[in-house]
Amino acid sequence: MKSFLYDCFITNITDEIKRTTIEIRKKYRLKIPDAIIAATAVTKKLPFFSADDIFKRVTELNFIHVQ
Repeated sequence: MKSFLYDCFITNITDEIKRTTIEIRKKYRLKIPDAIIAATAVTKKLPFFSADDIFKRVTELNFIHVQ
């Protein structure tokens, strides 16, 4: 757990993330918080781990389903 948390970071919402959020929200009709999270993962080129299957639709994501 410590090594996982060591690799985590906080990021600000940039203009690129805002633009990507709008695109994802329009394209997939996600709620705004979900679209922000997905857009952040897309713009930062990070894998996206979630148990929520709604994110499977977002083809831009490197989605990894967890249970």
